[in-house]
Amino acid sequence: MRKVLFLAIALVASALVFTSCNPSDPNAPESQIVDPKEVTVQDMIGDWGLDSAFGEFRTGREYERRVYAVTQDHIDGEWSTYSVGNGILTLNIHERDWNQEGEVYIDRQSQLEIVSFDRGLKRAVLKQKDASFTIYDEEPPYESHEVKGECTYYLHILPEPYGKDIAITDENVKGVWFEEYGKYRDGDMPLNKDVMPHYNFHYFGDNHEYLNVMAVEMNPFNAFPHPGYWKFHDGGMEYVEAYSGQTFDDMNWGKYNFYVIEKLTDQFMVLHASWDNGDQYYYMTRTKLTKQDLTHE
Repeated sequence: MRKVLFLAIALVASALVFTSCNPSDPNAPESQIVDPKEVTVQDMIGDWGLDSAFGEFRTGREYERRVYAVTQDHIDGEWSTYSVGNGILTLNIHERDWNQEGEVYIDRQSQLEIVSFDRGLKRAVLKQKDASFTIYDEEPPYESHEVKGECTYYLHILPEPYGKDIAITDENVKGVWFEEYGKYRDGDMPLNKDVMPHYNFHYFGDNHEYLNVMAVEMNPFNAFPHPGYWKFHDGGMEYVEAYSGQTFDDMNWGKYNFYVIEKLTDQFMVLHASWDNGDQYYYMTRTKLTKQDLTHE
């Protein structure tokens, strides 16, 4: 967790709007705030998404969403073991690095205070006092330096599909969807869960109108809309970004742009594309945003 992203702290609450469960769903979990000292290893198991982090050293804005896979013994595969106790998450990191002799491994330990933990909604706030930051000289030769400082991380468990099942039709797909995360597989490799570095919104509208909106924050008003077209057929859909002046008939439709809708509820959609040697899944949640919200109209 050494890298950090800098976002306005007011956006943390808005980020949770898009990752929270539907309160009208009787199966939706309820908030259960617990004493950080009561958090156990069992509470930590799962795939956690980093929403945002705020650091002591601010040399500009950086952002990096990512996934932390936590098992009974490890965080992010075999490189880091961990333990939890008395409100502290202790990381034992076996880290790969390079020096003049080539590839080496460095063992280090870091502790993060569990500031708050919601066992019901699976959200956590962690604070690290020895986080690494890269700062740069303000004058030539603009060399970089690594410094240590405090950093607070905001995380949530990546959601599984929830909500009431609805018919898979073009009308039920229309609206604004937030891309929570994806799964990718190439060849015989296992599925790898990841997130885009940006916050991705997808608008599916009337007359085949499509927008892909990449936001550097969870706030879509600070975003970059990319227009295009979409069409629904055979239990799935295709969506493609367009260049200026291109029409619906100019689009390159085909199997590599086709996504089967494997799950559709009033709150969640799962898309699946496959090709010769791999698969791609997208897990999206419905938002209350409109096209006007995304395009600032």
